[in-house]
Amino acid sequence: MTLEETVLPVARMLFEGEGTILSQGHLVTVEAPMGALVISFMKERGRIRTNASLRHDLGDSHYWRNLKEYAAWGEQPALRRTFAPDRFTSHPEQVLKEINRHITEPAFPLAFKALAAIADHHDKKRKIADAIKRAAPSEAHVNIHGRYSLRKAIQSFDCSARGAFEIRPDSTYCDLEIQHLSLEKMEQLITFLNAS
Repeated sequence: MTLEETVLPVARMLFEGEGTILSQGHLVTVEAPMGALVISFMKERGRIRTNASLRHDLGDSHYWRNLKEYAAWGEQPALRRTFAPDRFTSHPEQVLKEINRHITEPAFPLAFKALAAIADHHDKKRKIADAIKRAAPSEAHVNIHGRYSLRKAIQSFDCSARGAFEIRPDSTYCDLEIQHLSLEKMEQLITFLNAS
């Protein structure tokens, strides 16, 4: 029996029968109708591991790795169970009940918290991108390290200097590095910083 054939009796009943079932051979997932929470089934050492996560294409990988990070301090829901394969066909209602009690029900509020965090993160990234476009419209792109690296302003200030403003796209701060700044320009820069 394939993994899909084994778990299908339970997978069809998840989310009151309204989930979207996807099979990739080694992995079967059931996506909630709200389109964020996913229950996955995978073979592991002769048993079937079942766990919860966010849909992988929401936000970036930081948000779907571990829903448990969104649990209240001191609470650590397992969001994971393993079952003998024959239980899916012999006792599907009992397996469904255990999945709902130990995985689905505790995972739903955590999924909503994660979605709120994704929305905040996206909003922060948009604000940073807008600020960079205002400050340096010709340089508003992300480098290979995933950061904005603004160099032209430093070279305009002192053509002999090297360096960059490094801004992570999800941070409200930036790092500034300047090398080979002439003493005259250093004096101007320090005067400006002290005046501010």
